[in-house]
Amino acid sequence: MLDSLYVKNLALIDEEEVTFTEGLNVLSGETGAGKSILIGSVLIALGAKVHKEMIRANEKEAYIELIFSPTHPAVLEKLREYDIEPEDGQLIISKKITASKSVSKINKEAYPASKVREVASLLLDVHGQHDHQALIHQHKQLEIVDRSGGKKLKEAKEQTAQYYRVWKQYKDELDSYSVDEDERLRRMDILCYELDELKEASITPGEEARLSKEWKRLSEREHIITAYQELTSLLGYESNGACDLCGRAEHALKGISDADEEAQSLYDQLRMPSQLFMISVVKLQNVLMQCRMRSLIQQRLKNVLIKFVILCRNIAVMRKDC
Repeated sequence: MLDSLYVKNLALIDEEEVTFTEGLNVLSGETGAGKSILIGSVLIALGAKVHKEMIRANEKEAYIELIFSPTHPAVLEKLREYDIEPEDGQLIISKKITASKSVSKINKEAYPASKVREVASLLLDVHGQHDHQALIHQHKQLEIVDRSGGKKLKEAKEQTAQYYRVWKQYKDELDSYSVDEDERLRRMDILCYELDELKEASITPGEEARLSKEWKRLSEREHIITAYQELTSLLGYESNGACDLCGRAEHALKGISDADEEAQSLYDQLRMPSQLFMISVVKLQNVLMQCRMRSLIQQRLKNVLIKFVILCRNIAVMRKDC
């Protein structure tokens, strides 16, 4: 039930409050007294569009407020679906209109106009010579028909809705298995290509385990290659390597060995470890070359494993499609 209407600074109205009672309420007055404006203010508060020209002259804003006392259980249940609860048995819908915007509120909480219209349709309906809100909406027509059928029709409607949900579930599942002709041909081309790849790969039982084991063994040699590279650098002919230092020492001793017997003796003693370093470096370089060859094999094996994994995934996809 609509308890009261409050209007301020709207069109010709400075400030007016109208209180309603149960039963028939009649608004009467001379032409131009503002009866249509009062009815229009109700529509504006309930979500109708409003122009800034509706604000009373020389005023900055207009304000409309409707106070309802909803008591019907069905209406209260619908309001709860919108998370709206009457406060002290009352529900207040208000609208403030300014030159730049308008703000609608329900129980002092802002709501968009579309939501206000939905809530208003539960509380009030306006009928006029050319103005009827609810009956032009299909969902409202269905609601009236359903309500006229009573409890029996309500139960049948709920059961039908349940059957429809089950049917829709199975239909969606069935549709998911259906593809058009172009999609079917595209999938067939992909599957034929993947089958050819599987035949070409000639995968044997246990091949994945064998390749994984070989990959692990080769991977463990990475730190060995690093160690050999470091040893070659330390013992080789690079700057401050062992062979480099020995060569520089031999050169220095050779220059004074003719004049100093002790220098000749040191030169002879140094040649032995220098030659050993040279032999060790040659051996290390040969080992390092072999390790690098194994690294190439490891990379090739990695490529094979990647291809093997892709083929296995293709098999899984093929089984799923089948």
